[in-house]
Amino acid sequence: MKTIQILQPIVALLMTTLVLAGCGPTPIPVDTAATVKAAVETTLTALSTATGTLSATPSPNSTPWPTPTSSPTTMPSPTYTLYPTPTPRAATSTSTPTPLATPTGTPVPTLTVEEQLEQLAQSLHKPWKDKEWELVIRLIEQILAINPDYDDMTEKLCAAHVNYGVQHVEQGNLEEAKEEFIRALDVKPDGGEAKAELKKLGVGPLDTGTFVKDSRRNGQGQLTVRNLYSLDTVFVLTTLDNAPVTAVYVRSNDSSPVQGIPDGTYYLFYILGEYWDSGLARFTRNSEYYRDEDTLTFVTTSTKFTTWEVTLNPPPDEETVPSLPVNADQFPNLR
Repeated sequence: MKTIQILQPIVALLMTTLVLAGCGPTPIPVDTAATVKAAVETTLTALSTATGTLSATPSPNSTPWPTPTSSPTTMPSPTYTLYPTPTPRAATSTSTPTPLATPTGTPVPTLTVEEQLEQLAQSLHKPWKDKEWELVIRLIEQILAINPDYDDMTEKLCAAHVNYGVQHVEQGNLEEAKEEFIRALDVKPDGGEAKAELKKLGVGPLDTGTFVKDSRRNGQGQLTVRNLYSLDTVFVLTTLDNAPVTAVYVRSNDSSPVQGIPDGTYYLFYILGEYWDSGLARFTRNSEYYRDEDTLTFVTTSTKFTTWEVTLNPPPDEETVPSLPVNADQFPNLR
């Protein structure tokens, strides 16, 4: 009896579970539940017969078996909230980004040499007309740097320098004018117009034997200077305190005598160069200053007097007095 009392609640619980299972997401059909009930009751009856104490009738205090309903209650379908599928993140690239190409403009066509020359030549017209000589000279020099034989540009460059010099004269800039005329002669050494303009300003070679500076010569001594340099020279005879006694112009490869030198001891200075400026008493180009190392002494007696002959730049086989270079500020003042 005790066994039946223990089993009855278990069977009741099992039956309840089966009935309640019909409420789940997958309900158990009614005929299946009845079949299970009948099987359970048959099992109980068999147990009762075997023991002689079992009874299929439940005890008064036991919970009756629930009768399954005709149709199981169907649970409402669950509601699901759909979330958007997240977009996968792009993998971070570790490679170096390719720089954007720099846009290029319209390519400028490359001019040929002849086209460049023609372009520069055309650009001369306006500044020449406007007398902008500095610009004209710069343009012509560019042309000659490309082709030294182009057209008549050498003649035009010489003319431009002369015109620029005349412009300076009109403006009162005489030193600048001299420089432009000399530059014209650098371009064309035989340029007559530039030489004429320089002569007006006192610039140019003098005749050999021309005295640049002189004092009263009342002696008997004589001095002849022979110039074998490729440049013109002015030689200067000075006292020992550098006071000029006489100064004479001698052209290249020429000579000049000087007479009437008073007795005494003297230094002999000379300057070489180009384009003698009479106003400044100096050469304006390629100037070099020298003094003979030895002194010259003149002595007069009742029967004889002293003569000296000095050769500047003598040939190697000729004995002469060596010369010492000096600075311009050490050279005698001839003005």
